[in-house]
Amino acid sequence: MEKNKNIKRGEDYDEKCIFCHWETQDVIFEDEKIVVFNDKYPMSRFHILVIPKDHIKNVNSLSNKHLDLLNYMKKNAIEHMLKKSNDIKESDMIFGFHVPPFNSIEHLHLHCIVPPYKNYYYYFVNTYVMFLSLDDCIENIKNNKYHWKIQNLLFSKKKDN
Repeated sequence: MEKNKNIKRGEDYDEKCIFCHWETQDVIFEDEKIVVFNDKYPMSRFHILVIPKDHIKNVNSLSNKHLDLLNYMKKNAIEHMLKKSNDIKESDMIFGFHVPPFNSIEHLHLHCIVPPYKNYYYYFVNTYVMFLSLDDCIENIKNNKYHWKIQNLLFSKKKDN
């Protein structure tokens, strides 16, 4: 991919990373820290991704220094999701990350999804396996725990509100 000289790349830019080339995505918003865009393969009618401009590999690369960034990503996800429809409520939004080895792209990306899912497979994947909620991720970082918990990924149903 050709590098656009007018685009400010983040730290640790990876020439081969598709999300380091966010201008190829359906971008909704961009600032000096993040990019928000529509998911290319949405799991539901309303599904966006928020990525940091800095190339952070995945949730296992996160530390205390990223807490402000994670909260900023969530704030922007909420703001841009609410613009999509008058029917969307913040309480309906699901925020999370796929965790290694279940992530398809090695660039941290926050999913923001409003159910219902398009099919049972998407519901199953994001309720039972492969998905770490943003709030759990933040709590794990604050408490110096692993960023993901195997029981959340494989054995337990996500808590219903």
